[in-house]
Amino acid sequence: MAPDYNFGTISAHWVHEYAKQHDAEVVGEDILALTVTDYAPTIQKIQAAKPDFVVALPVGASQTGFLEQFAAAGLKDSIGVVSTNYGSGNQQVVVSPEAGKGLIADQGYFMVVDNPANAEFVKLWTAKYGDKEPIISGAVDTWNAVHLWAEAVKKAGTTDAAPVIAALESGLTFDAPNGTVKLEPGSHHLRQNIYIVEGDDQHSFKVLETIADVAPVFENEKCDLVANPDLVEHFDPASN
Repeated sequence: MAPDYNFGTISAHWVHEYAKQHDAEVVGEDILALTVTDYAPTIQKIQAAKPDFVVALPVGASQTGFLEQFAAAGLKDSIGVVSTNYGSGNQQVVVSPEAGKGLIADQGYFMVVDNPANAEFVKLWTAKYGDKEPIISGAVDTWNAVHLWAEAVKKAGTTDAAPVIAALESGLTFDAPNGTVKLEPGSHHLRQNIYIVEGDDQHSFKVLETIADVAPVFENEKCDLVANPDLVEHFDPASN
């Protein structure tokens, strides 16, 4: 299930594509307005279809509402939930332990990532901002961007834009909280780790798998920003 705007509808297209690539079957789909708060009709469809798991992509309060109602319907023991955006805004803090436990998510950073760079980053962050809320991936994205720019300035020996851009395009790496990241020459997008996690009953996660050095998603025949840096387009599997 997904929200009825570009993120949701395009993501749904790609779910179908990846299912086909991996010999899986999509047995149902719901694209819902952001104003929906009662997920009983969707949950009834899920109960009837009996899938192995649900790809749940609602956002904000809609995500919390669906997860709580899904858990309340007693489906979690037999049907898994996978989400590519759960935790990006600390949703795991506001859902109940019953709704969050066992949910599978993935992103480029979670606060529970275990490495020395992240331990130092968390120490600095909590000293400045406290520890009442987990650190989200967007904070690490900003941290990495600033540090990569600083590395480029050091390499260029100046803050002038052209030499700094040339340094950025040289393939800089940085020992980041989410693991080593590399700025891809020509596109300014990152190669980085992707973490697959499982929600626990303490409003947090445990890392199940680390997929190292993942290339930017655009590096394919549909969206090559290196060859076509002026592309401004949404891509789905049917795009030419």
